[in-house]
Amino acid sequence: MSMNFLERPKDKFELRDYLKKFELDNPEKLEAMAEEIVGNIFEIMDKYRQLAPNHPLRKYYEPSLKDIEFSYSSADFKKIFPLAIKCLINSIDWE
Repeated sequence: MSMNFLERPKDKFELRDYLKKFELDNPEKLEAMAEEIVGNIFEIMDKYRQLAPNHPLRKYYEPSLKDIEFSYSSADFKKIFPLAIKCLINSIDWE
């Protein structure tokens, strides 16, 4: 499922679609792809973390991005990481 450079998401909506392609109930596949997934998330979403601390979009996305960071660092690909991805997908859907 690895994407080549030309298929990398270019904005948060492509990122959402990219994340929806993963089998979030398959911890082995998620673990194998975690570095790429997290890299793509932060390549696209880090600009929201660079906004002023009181900016509404920073406040909106920062909790989901912190959850992604925590779940990746904890290496819980069975529960926490898939849940963090689902939350980010939902955040993008509801903005």
